[in-house]
Amino acid sequence: KKCHPISTVNIEGVEEKIWRIRQGDLRLCFVYLPPEKRIIILTLLVKKSDKLKPSEEQALQFLAKSVLTDDIKTFAQRIL
Repeated sequence: KKCHPISTVNIEGVEEKIWRIRQGDLRLCFVYLPPEKRIIILTLLVKKSDKLKPSEEQALQFLAKSVLTDDIKTFAQRIL
């Protein structure tokens, strides 16, 4: 229950999962960047409840879609 999918985003007909790791009041949200399955951290939330607000879920989906559809070379250059 500490690590599980909390949402999905549709990328060109493929459902990609958005994952969450929970520790106390902290929620670390991430996706796996295919094909190497790199972990890309989307955000860290401080929450008292497990349920996402609709605005939080929309923001996560937007970030996930941006990361997953970005060109991997361009992304690698930006993080270096």
